[in-house]
Amino acid sequence: TISIPDSVTSIGSSAFEDCTGLTTISIPSSVKSIGNGAFSGCKGLTTISIPNNVEFIGDYVFRSCSGLTSAIISNNMISIVRGMFINCTELASVTIPEKIGSINNNAFEGCIKLSEIYCKAYNPPIVDSYAFYGLNKAKLKHIILFVPKETSITYKNAIRWKDFGKIVEFATEKPDEL
Repeated sequence: TISIPDSVTSIGSSAFEDCTGLTTISIPSSVKSIGNGAFSGCKGLTTISIPNNVEFIGDYVFRSCSGLTSAIISNNMISIVRGMFINCTELASVTIPEKIGSINNNAFEGCIKLSEIYCKAYNPPIVDSYAFYGLNKAKLKHIILFVPKETSITYKNAIRWKDFGKIVEFATEKPDEL
């Protein structure tokens, strides 16, 4: 377990790369940016909650965190970066904030246990063609996509989102509890 001090404003690239014994990390609200691959290969990490003050996250930040089962992304993020959760083979649940406008290539590649996505965005984010690489349409049919009330039709007609088998609307309070 690591608690980053409140005086830290940035976590550098590869800062905790391959710290396989790291199981829990507490990121303070003082952190504004997290560099490329900062937690890449942290196989013991099981959950991550990126604080709302984080405005920038580098590519491949959680690459191959094979123990990661759930992730909540900062409300200030506007994009899910390239390879953010690539090969997080145990990732089952992810919460995507309202401001996300795009999900980049390889963001969820190899996330074979992904079963729930809570997407707070009222407009479906643009999803790059390889964002869910390795998850074929048959696998996507088994992932439950939770979307804001009165947006399911928009998601069902949106490129790549329409491939999800079950799109369920939630009341506006639901995602904040996650």
